[in-house]
Amino acid sequence: MAEKFDVVNVGMINFDINVKTFDPNGLVNKVTDVDEISLALGGDAQNCAFTLSRLGMRTALVGAVGRDKAGEICVRAEREAGIDTSMICYKDVQTGTAIQLFQTSEAAVLNCSGANASFCLEDIPREFFGSAKIVSLNSFFGCGKIGAEFLRLAQNSGMLTLADTTSLVPGNSLRDIADALPYLDYFVPSYAEASALAGREDPREIAQFFLSMGVKNVAIKLGAQGCLIHSPLEEKIIRGYPVSPVVDTTGCGDNFVAAFLASLVKGYTLEECAKFANAAGAINATRMGSNGAVQSFEQLIQFRKDRE
Repeated sequence: MAEKFDVVNVGMINFDINVKTFDPNGLVNKVTDVDEISLALGGDAQNCAFTLSRLGMRTALVGAVGRDKAGEICVRAEREAGIDTSMICYKDVQTGTAIQLFQTSEAAVLNCSGANASFCLEDIPREFFGSAKIVSLNSFFGCGKIGAEFLRLAQNSGMLTLADTTSLVPGNSLRDIADALPYLDYFVPSYAEASALAGREDPREIAQFFLSMGVKNVAIKLGAQGCLIHSPLEEKIIRGYPVSPVVDTTGCGDNFVAAFLASLVKGYTLEECAKFANAAGAINATRMGSNGAVQSFEQLIQFRKDRE
């Protein structure tokens, strides 16, 4: 099948409600005033798809929404952004919804997985496979039962494969994804998630562990410190880009992944991909919301030029 897309994102599609600034002590009152309540679109796959589209990539989104107003708003916004939504499926449950309570730049989240939890391999149409250069499974743990068989089919159809994780909840462990790791060309977890899965603390040992499990290339997100890249040919920490003030770190990892993917499509080396990814994560932290701060690939280039 001819490639229609540069990247297809698979994973969570959320409708977000952001509350800033939230004091839990206020719950003793019937009414608590806060600084701001805003509506936004989130979920790892949706965040990544929006940013990829702004970076000039031919992008499609695959996931599940409910037959409700929130799902309608999400899909309409995706289409307006130039994202292909033809492979999104509709469920008779609510669209995934997250209420993000900000006390600092890191939110506490009340999450209802909704349609995301019921998403499964059978929801993905056959025309998906081979339709893009790269498939990004934006969360092993956040989008139903999508794993080894999905990645095997994607690789066999000629697509490069990349996967991220999401915050682990009790019960999630390495055994849930071990059989999927040999089908990954790129694994890009955050440090906290990677450490919990690998049972190790040193980033280099964590990366080596995942290579031993069959992953071809690893990039571990280290927050403001940047990331560690590790492949059979190289291992290096790529420093991050400090920004001030840090407004909201929600979605920084998703924007990291989007820039990493766009750089891969453009043919950059692993190290250069990591530098563009670090830039995107830093830019995203400078404004409220999980996506929208990164506007173009030219912006990433200029951001790096100003700081290197």
